[in-house]
Amino acid sequence: MTASKKLKAGDVVHFFSTVAIIDDDLGFNSPQVMTYGRELTLTQKILDYYGYGERESWLTRVDQPNRHGVIRVASGPWPADQLRTEPGSIARDDQRAAARANAFQEKDAGKQAQRLAEIDAVYGKWQGSRNAMNYSRRTRREEEDSF
Repeated sequence: MTASKKLKAGDVVHFFSTVAIIDDDLGFNSPQVMTYGRELTLTQKILDYYGYGERESWLTRVDQPNRHGVIRVASGPWPADQLRTEPGSIARDDQRAAARANAFQEKDAGKQAQRLAEIDAVYGKWQGSRNAMNYSRRTRREEEDSF
């Protein structure tokens, strides 16, 4: 598979999942971990390192769905209308909780209901499926992703 358009130095890509990028500028070929919501401006060094145009790599899969139909890396800057926290993450849940707490400060019941409906439109209906087991698993995964 090839990217839908030819990438070049200066192009921006954004990430919908965690991808480790080798970047010589960091030294010792240390990976730079790109997580959900991050952007990367491609440099000629990155394109050369991955042999873009000569062999397959994550660069050739930009804008292409994986075997599960999920696009992991897309071209262009992060969409302005999308939150940068991953759906189902603790960070997203915390954002939603803060927005709801703010909405409950509204004294007018009609305005409060409207703000709560807007929050549901942005974050989705609250699922309430958090338990000790999946909370612990998600916390560990998010800590690992934050390196």
